[in-house]
Amino acid sequence: MNEIIDFLLRARTKTYAGDGGKVEPALAGSKQLEYTEGDYLYRDIYYVGERAFLGIETIYFQNKPVWSMTYRGDWDPNDITDDEVNANLRPALIANANTARINQKVKWENGNYRYLCEGEGELDNFHGLETLFKNGRSSHRVVYYSHSLMRGDSPKINQIIKPASTISPLKLYLSFLSGEIPAIITIILLTSLAVRFSNNSWVTTIFSILIMLLLNVYLLRKTFEFIKSQIIDPYSELNRHPIDDKMLQDKWTIYIYVSSAIFGLIIGALSTILSRLS
Repeated sequence: MNEIIDFLLRARTKTYAGDGGKVEPALAGSKQLEYTEGDYLYRDIYYVGERAFLGIETIYFQNKPVWSMTYRGDWDPNDITDDEVNANLRPALIANANTARINQKVKWENGNYRYLCEGEGELDNFHGLETLFKNGRSSHRVVYYSHSLMRGDSPKINQIIKPASTISPLKLYLSFLSGEIPAIITIILLTSLAVRFSNNSWVTTIFSILIMLLLNVYLLRKTFEFIKSQIIDPYSELNRHPIDDKMLQDKWTIYIYVSSAIFGLIIGALSTILSRLS
């Protein structure tokens, strides 16, 4: 992935930021910028309206898409002109070529103009907000969202990420549980100690039941949060990739309840066994 991002950062300095790379657009009404380096091709296609614009950056490896970023933005033509935007945004992007418009925080100033980029995420999946201020006012804004089209560090197109509809609930659940092992072990040990040192069987039984109920509630809540974080686009509120929560309810609700209940019973059995052995 680092190889692709390194190429992306170089390509940006050769196209919009460097005021170069203009080619005949393939789509009517659009503008198109390109840069080639070895097996890699960078292509930026965008549309500009009266107060808004949108576009998509795509990187190809051996003529196959391996990475892409969509972006949209707006500006106030009564507050800032195209020439002012280009005269400040391009230098800001060149000066911060290795950090701007990816997953990092960037600040840059030029007289009455200030550039701020607030990026988040990982290099293969980042998003952010870019703002150009004039005299302290937000005059030009860009929202961007990117994602790798592959898995792994080497460009292999057969490693394209699967869509959300094909994600296995079992794999997600097991992946979640593997990250909660310390908490689970702690609960087992606490339950075992309670069973071992309690002289009142009713107290022990009630305590164990409460522990199991709390564990199941915890697992249910955390599992739903984990699954949503894996399949629901953080920009769904912008209607880019909206995913209906009904899919979660139909496909996973029963599965999660049943599997977490079984898991709770397994922990209860392990706790009992450990208490007997001790």
